Amino acid sequence: MNFFDIKRLLARNQHVFRFTKQCFNLAKQTVTYPDRKKKAYRKLQEIEQAHASEAKVIWYCCVAIHPNLGDLAQTVCTLDWLRKNYPDTSIVEISSRDYYFNKRKMISIMKNAVTQNDLIVFQSGYTMTGVHENESMRQTILDAFPNNRIILLPQTIFYQTEEQKNWAVNTYKNRENLLLLVRDRVSFNTAKELFGTTQMVLYPDIVTTLIGMNKFQIQREGILFCVRDDWERLYSEKEMSNLMFQLKKHTIIHKTDTTVHISNTEDREAVRLFIKKTLEEYAHYKLVVTDRYHGTIFALAAGTPVLILKTTDHKVITGAEWFEPCMSDYISVAENLEMAETLALEMMTRPVEYKGVSFFQEKYYDRLKALIEEVKV
Repeated sequence: MNFFDIKRLLARNQHVFRFTKQCFNLAKQTVTYPDRKKKAYRKLQEIEQAHASEAKVIWYCCVAIHPNLGDLAQTVCTLDWLRKNYPDTSIVEISSRDYYFNKRKMISIMKNAVTQNDLIVFQSGYTMTGVHENESMRQTILDAFPNNRIILLPQTIFYQTEEQKNWAVNTYKNRENLLLLVRDRVSFNTAKELFGTTQMVLYPDIVTTLIGMNKFQIQREGILFCVRDDWERLYSEKEMSNLMFQLKKHTIIHKTDTTVHISNTEDREAVRLFIKKTLEEYAHYKLVVTDRYHGTIFALAAGTPVLILKTTDHKVITGAEWFEPCMSDYISVAENLEMAETLALEMMTRPVEYKGVSFFQEKYYDRLKALIEEVKV
């Protein structure tokens, strides 16, 4: 049993999981305290001075700083979208690390700094779960700024207990100033059931805006596995190794993940370069096999067909539904690993042009600003 098997086992009992997570975080916070203190102090100064040069400010909260390329890609794609659509507005990025270092002081300073014309934006992701650290931060900011437009970029929603659902209802229900974007139909149905009159729209992940933006003239060969090694995985390492072994009889097999190997994840240009290199890597293959949400998107952004494996929840499978209408030849979902082997071999022979379609930028993100401006304040 490895670390992630233990984590998955603990997650079955929310109280044990929370206690264990708190102990782990406490130990981590003790070691990293000096660095966090310095960065949090600089962030508080930035917040205080936010309106010094610009009349309007966008407060971008819960930005990714951890080494997960999917989450970091969401952050840089969001920053690019904000700068394109609000060119005369400054952007203040606030991570949960900065917030939780001294949340009372953070909110106090924000209350003095944020004006009613400012826009508050929250990072996309799989964070509406009742146990994610972003939940409490969002709740506090929603309560603190009832007269500001607040946008939650596309979320996956998965509350497992009645306690979690009740907490979510108290946080998100009937918020007239809130626009909640939801990135799959299961999450959208949950939101419609729980959140009353809050404006909710089914919307694709912002990283889909990368699809169709690049063309790769590369000789393609083999299969790339991009598979997770955490509590969301459905198949064991042994089962995945066996699938790769079987496919290796027919073609070259390589394996990767979406963990970022750069020294400073807050260096957005370094992250952009890493994304570019990742897409180039994916473009060397005829097929990507993945159980990662953004592994699917990166493959399609590289113009590479993708075979999706199931995980322990609905996120990856229902997320794949976005791509079936516009890129059906590029995507398949395997119900099990036996089917995965058959589908992989079949997909390797499909006559595709290895290019993406800029469907999501044009249909969704070129129209998002108008949708935001409809939010009541």
